Amino acid sequence: MKRGVLMRVIGLVLIVSGLVVSGYLLFRTFTLLLNQDPDAFDVCSAVFGTGCDKTLLSASSWFLRIPVAGWGVVYFGALGGFLLLAMAMGDAFRREALLGALWLGAAGVCGSIVLSAILVGGWAPFCPLCMVVHGINILLFLSLKRISGCTVGAVCAAPFHAAKALLGRDGGSRAELRWKMVGFVVVGLTSLVVYQWVQVQSERWLARSKGLFNPHKILSAYAAEPVEDVPVSADDPRQGPEDARIEVVVFTSFHCPGCREFSKAAATLTHRFPEDVAVVFKHFPLAKPCNPIVKREGGEARACETACAAEAARLQGKFWAYHDILFGTYFAPDDEGLVTVAREAGLDLARFEADRKSPEVADSVRADIDLGVRLGLTETPAVFIAGRRVRANSVAAIQVILRDILKAEE
Repeated sequence: MKRGVLMRVIGLVLIVSGLVVSGYLLFRTFTLLLNQDPDAFDVCSAVFGTGCDKTLLSASSWFLRIPVAGWGVVYFGALGGFLLLAMAMGDAFRREALLGALWLGAAGVCGSIVLSAILVGGWAPFCPLCMVVHGINILLFLSLKRISGCTVGAVCAAPFHAAKALLGRDGGSRAELRWKMVGFVVVGLTSLVVYQWVQVQSERWLARSKGLFNPHKILSAYAAEPVEDVPVSADDPRQGPEDARIEVVVFTSFHCPGCREFSKAAATLTHRFPEDVAVVFKHFPLAKPCNPIVKREGGEARACETACAAEAARLQGKFWAYHDILFGTYFAPDDEGLVTVAREAGLDLARFEADRKSPEVADSVRADIDLGVRLGLTETPAVFIAGRRVRANSVAAIQVILRDILKAEE
């Protein structure tokens, strides 16, 4: 095989490779906009051991409301058009087509350098497959330069020669010029069609993603939360192993309907991750007598007394039994109702009555409340994982975050 033909084949292989990888990244971006399982097959994770998903959903991966991968499809498609024209039209159009490809390739290399610097410099989540695309682009530009045989000076002078030809000052045939312009128009129109398709698909998938449960958006929102100091003591009620890799800290009020619903589902966390996750309970009753953020009476009336009753149950080693009965039944929020729950939980009632009114129990509840106030809590349930607040208080969202953390620690 002649050297020139071999170089053109190499150029086409690089273009096809760039199209395939850019096309995959574009497809992955679109699918991530919808409800996709983060554990589903991912080429980046399979090949490089780390995913590209966070990069694809970051703001830096979109330009003019189109994914950068989409621009890659348009770019490699245009270069392929120039190279195919150069191979198909022969000597009459080869030089002009290759010069057009070189100018487009030079712009693409500049873009690759900037985007690579953003990834390597840490201004965006690192994406190994994106770096592969940039590497292909640089190799492709070098290949195109070898195919064309043009010097740097000739490439730089090409626009001036083109301008002279358009103005009729180069002595060339106007008919030949018009014929050659048709080639550039064909490549341009084809690229425009591909661009329009990518734009329409981007708008379509963005519209479909609005309002849907999206694990990747949950992970992005969680990662954007600041890391807070959320201390956990040995006295805090806990479900799960003492040496759990992850602690899910939940601030709860027994008079909060949302907390009641959340507690029913939260028990699945320790069943789903029996060796790795522990759920830690913190009191945050939203009642004026014990919580300084509550400025008015009413709302969760007697929530402070209920929190103290649960703490008294903890001193007898039966916090979770008391917790489950409180959330499993609609108890009367008065002293008689709290004692009834204590009786059902099998507590020593005399000790229970003494403990729930003791300064030690009140101080324990107050310590949790003070911590919640410091963290800026205004509602319950409030969930923290590894010091970050989880704004989506669904068990499904929490499981997504837990799986992501455990996967990163493997």
